[in-house]
Amino acid sequence: MSIILTNDNRAHVIIKPDAIYLRQTQRILSILNASCGVTPQTARLMLITEDVLFEWNPSIASLPDHDRAEVVSYYTRPMLYVELKIPSDNDECYGCLLESKLKIRNTLGADNYRNFLHVPNNANEAMLEYSIYRNNLFTIAMDYDTLLAKGENMCRILIVGDSLVEGVGDPEKRGWATRLSTVPGMLVTSDGVGGRTALDVLETVDKLPEGFDLALVQVGLNDSRYRDTLMGSEVSLSRYCKSITEIVRILQSKASRVAILGLTRVDEKLTDPYKVDKSYRNQLIEMYDQRLKEMSQDEPFDYIPVPTLTNTPDLLFDGLHPSSEGHQLLLESVLAYIDARCAQQR
Repeated sequence: MSIILTNDNRAHVIIKPDAIYLRQTQRILSILNASCGVTPQTARLMLITEDVLFEWNPSIASLPDHDRAEVVSYYTRPMLYVELKIPSDNDECYGCLLESKLKIRNTLGADNYRNFLHVPNNANEAMLEYSIYRNNLFTIAMDYDTLLAKGENMCRILIVGDSLVEGVGDPEKRGWATRLSTVPGMLVTSDGVGGRTALDVLETVDKLPEGFDLALVQVGLNDSRYRDTLMGSEVSLSRYCKSITEIVRILQSKASRVAILGLTRVDEKLTDPYKVDKSYRNQLIEMYDQRLKEMSQDEPFDYIPVPTLTNTPDLLFDGLHPSSEGHQLLLESVLAYIDARCAQQR
């Protein structure tokens, strides 16, 4: 967690990957509130790249290969950026937050790298850090509708999509959607089928049950897939967007909130071609992913950014599908999103 103080009685808090995965976000925010009187105002997902990490802390680039790889792997996982309202002047609150940081680390059992939170040495350093990674923040919708149904302890989640939802590439734990079902407090209904496009999802989504707090969608890689026989993508970008709009409309009647995961990237050495007359190309995937981001600004769904999975070879199973480690990163992206929405409702 990185605390950044400004001149308008606000601070920014960055909650690190281990805190998110171990479901400690709300506990951390509660400790900060009880100790310093700060309250969350907004929350954004944060995904930084290796280049941004080295700009933030140049000394990381000079670490031995194994240590550098471990640090990069940790800091390029999904994190959470929470803006806090502070009750007193910056200097007084900054000291309190620094003390609370040590308390949180001791309470949760931090080590050198997985330490749940980070506090810059001073406010000027914090502002410099923010200037470096501000472009790696992703806004979650700022309305304050409840993610959890009133009086319920379980978050009821519907997941629909393609082979990534089905869990291909993760034979032991069966993918990020199944992994989510094992997280305490999550009641998951999953419908993932390999090969699906948005057109396929649209044909089946109306048949899915109702009564969910959150609906998650992951589809688009197969839509962007290049077909020589079509001299273009499997599903045109315009048809993909229209299908997404209609899928969201239907899911709004089944869940209180709808969110769509961004599109992962591929290892083109293994996917171009992937099979006869089927090629996955990052340039096309980027186009479809960018449209999802743009649509989320105007349509009633949240966009969940996900790691590209192309940073290291072990994140992809076959060049297309996530490996077990890749599915874990997708899970952490979803958990960060859920924490962001819950943080806004405190």
